[in-house]
Amino acid sequence: MTSPNRPARGGPAGRGRIETILMGSRDGGPSGGGPSGSGRIATLAGAAGPGWVEALGIADGRVVVAGTLADVEAAAPTSARRIVLGPNEAAVPGLTDSHLHLADAALARQRLALEGTGSRHELIQRVRAFVGLMPDDAEAWVLGAGWEPDTLGGWPTADDLETAAPGRLVAVWAHDHHAMLVSHAALRLAGVDAATGDPAGGVIRRGADRAATGVLHEGAVALVADRIADPEAATIAAAVRSLAAELLALGVVAVHDPGGLGPADGLGAPIEAYRLLAADGRLGIRLHACVRADQLGAAIAAGLRSGEPLGPDPLDRLRLGWLKTFADGSLGSRTAALLEPLAPLPGEPAPPNDGFGVWVTEPAELVELARRAAQAGIANQIHGIGDAAVRAALDALAPTVGATSLMPRVEHAQLVAEADIPRFAALGIAASMQPVHVRSDAAAARRLWGSRAEERGYALGR
Repeated sequence: MTSPNRPARGGPAGRGRIETILMGSRDGGPSGGGPSGSGRIATLAGAAGPGWVEALGIADGRVVVAGTLADVEAAAPTSARRIVLGPNEAAVPGLTDSHLHLADAALARQRLALEGTGSRHELIQRVRAFVGLMPDDAEAWVLGAGWEPDTLGGWPTADDLETAAPGRLVAVWAHDHHAMLVSHAALRLAGVDAATGDPAGGVIRRGADRAATGVLHEGAVALVADRIADPEAATIAAAVRSLAAELLALGVVAVHDPGGLGPADGLGAPIEAYRLLAADGRLGIRLHACVRADQLGAAIAAGLRSGEPLGPDPLDRLRLGWLKTFADGSLGSRTAALLEPLAPLPGEPAPPNDGFGVWVTEPAELVELARRAAQAGIANQIHGIGDAAVRAALDALAPTVGATSLMPRVEHAQLVAEADIPRFAALGIAASMQPVHVRSDAAAARRLWGSRAEERGYALGR
């Protein structure tokens, strides 16, 4: 009900402004200001707690008064519409998802879903069933995401995909989007063989004969991904509009999109799609859209600045967010950059780079990209999961604090060195953490990071 960028404020409001009064109960029972048994209203205001109030006064689609029913009634005209929450209802401020790859998520709903796959046999069965519903076109890509080596009982291979879809072009992301499983046909198309070296910031998983097994990590993904044409902006726009409607129904009214799909040119098809929707008033949600390193030059040339509109937008819903860069990889793909290495697990191949993880962007380049962006008025967010990556991200972001209208932030910060935990608050850098990772990654963190995970992993609240 309130704009995520303009929180509700108490205080007087012009009597003629308030159009609607939402009535609830302070305690959910008959002693509240609303009718007996009515629901509750939370403002989430203040330092802690839900901030329960009895009523809200709404004008022009925004909350202008929050407090007792007497306060709101005194500020409203007698003609104001009155809505009473039902006994099983609650009103809360609209939610902002601070890390949702909107275009990717929207398109993923139309692709092969491998979340929850419990074995390599099940993966083969799911791929086979999905391909069976597709046209028999050897040049059409089979795309999807969601598999996890820890639930499959090991790393899947191109041979598995050959069993499921002989001769087909297949590329399916891991659940964390830091590794991709591709078919033999995809490897051939990309020219990847035993003689192909690991690209900068990437690892090709190999067998005993040095041949690619079919799993590509981090920067190596581009060897195949660059062969896959991005969907048109109109296709992305239709998918995003559908997903945005569902988000609104769940109370998610705003999203920070870190980006994902590579640019077709300039700022890329996803941002073009967002602009199309915003210009026509069809975006629905509020959106801060990020750019990636290969889009930074175009953003600077266009004079874009963080927090400012991305284009014609009569409802003021689309703004530029941050420059999103990657320091390291991920926990699940064994590519998080660490101060101390992972030990090889029984039955598993040695982790990349002797267990120290992968620098997707070298620390010196992180510093330069952050400086360049901030100088142009574009804020920075840096993906950092391992403790070495988090430290490098803090070092790169520190000189940019206060340079733009948006706070710099480290995305994920799943493992942080003890000495670096207080640096976030001291420097004024946000730890943009996703609590869902505690649930989804806890078992892998304990197995891979050992005591480090228990001592300083997921340091929420510290």
